[in-house]
Amino acid sequence: MASSGLELQPQIHWGLDPVYSAYAKLYIKDILEMPEYPNYNGAFAYKTHPIWKVDVLGLVVRVMERSSLFHYGIDDGTGVIDCCCWKPKEESIYSDPELQFRGGGPCQEFLNDLEIAAKDCQIKQLRAFQLGDLVHVRGKLKVFRGKREISASYYAKIEDPSCSVEIARMCELPKIYKFVYDKPFTLPPKLAQQIDTIREEERTGVKTEERIVQELCEKMKEILKNKDIRNFELNDLQTIPELMDVAKQPCKEFLQNKQSSTDKVAGKQIHSIFRKAVNHLEENGLVYRKDTSGFAFEVIGDSEILEQTVLCVLKHDSSKPKYAERGCHYMHIIDCLHKMEKFNKVSSTTVLQVLEKLESQSDIISTTKHHFIAF
Repeated sequence: MASSGLELQPQIHWGLDPVYSAYAKLYIKDILEMPEYPNYNGAFAYKTHPIWKVDVLGLVVRVMERSSLFHYGIDDGTGVIDCCCWKPKEESIYSDPELQFRGGGPCQEFLNDLEIAAKDCQIKQLRAFQLGDLVHVRGKLKVFRGKREISASYYAKIEDPSCSVEIARMCELPKIYKFVYDKPFTLPPKLAQQIDTIREEERTGVKTEERIVQELCEKMKEILKNKDIRNFELNDLQTIPELMDVAKQPCKEFLQNKQSSTDKVAGKQIHSIFRKAVNHLEENGLVYRKDTSGFAFEVIGDSEILEQTVLCVLKHDSSKPKYAERGCHYMHIIDCLHKMEKFNKVSSTTVLQVLEKLESQSDIISTTKHHFIAF
C-alpha cells in the first residue's frame, strides 16, 4: 500500500532499492491490497517500494490440478492468494547416463546423492499438495483475468510438526516490516540533490557551472575524435562554434556576479569553463600538457611520441638488474618523464592510459598491478 504524500520513484532508480531485487516477505493481505506502480505493468507499490516478486508461507486451502500445473490457494492467516505452480517435465527428471560423472571416490558419491535428491524433489512436485499442507512459495506477482496471483519459480512442502517454521516466520515478518518495508524508499542524498538541480535547471534554463563543464567535456571528446585533432591550444577550442554554444549557456555561478559588466562576466565564464573542461580531460588521461606554459595539449589516443618515450624508458630500465625481475613501477616511469621538459606536466592517469594501450598492443606486459616490463 502506497502512503499518500510519498513520492514514487521512476523505474530507472528501482535498482537502488534492495527490496526490488529480493523476494519480498509480505503478508498476503498486503500483497492483495498493494496498488500497481503507476505507468508500469507488473510492479506494485508498498510504501513506495517497488514489489514484483514475493515469498509466502501458508496452508493449502484450495487445490486444482491441470495437465501442466497445479493451482493452490495459500492462506497465511491474513488472506488467501492463488499460486500457479508448474509441473516439472517428466523427461527432465531422468538424466542421460552418458552425461553422468564417471569419476570415483567421495566426489562420485556426493554427485550421486545430489542427483537422487534433485530427482526426488522433482518427483514430489508431480504430486499435488493436500489440503492443510504447509507450503513455501516464491515467485513473480502478476494479474491474471483481473485476479492477483503468484507464478511460482520455487515451491515446496514444509514438514513442520512442531510449528517451529511458522513461529519463526511470525517473529520475522514484524521485524522486516519495521526496519525495511515501512521505511519509504528514498534516493541517496547526493543523487536526490542532483535530480533537484536538474529539475531546477530545466525550469529556469540556468545551469550550474559543473553541469556545463560536463556537457563541454562530452562535446570535446566527440569533436577531438571526429575531426582527428591531435594537438591543440586552449584558445583554439574557443574558435569552434559547437563548443562555444555549450560554454555560453546561462551559468548560475556567473549570473550571481552583478558587479561586472555582462560582456566581462561572459568572457570569464567561457574561459573558466574551457579551462576546467580541459583539466577534466587531462585528469582522465585523454590529453596531456605539451609544454611548461600549460596551454598546449596533445591527444593521448594519437600520441605516438609519448608512447614511444614510455616504451624506451621501459626497455632501457628493464635491462637493469634492479628491474629485471619485476619490471618498473609506473611511478618510476612518471619520474623519468617529468625529468624531460616535453613531458614534465604529464599526469599519472595519462601514463597509466599509455601503459594500458602498450600492453593491449603486446609491446609490454604487467608483472603486477603496478609493475611493467618491456620485451
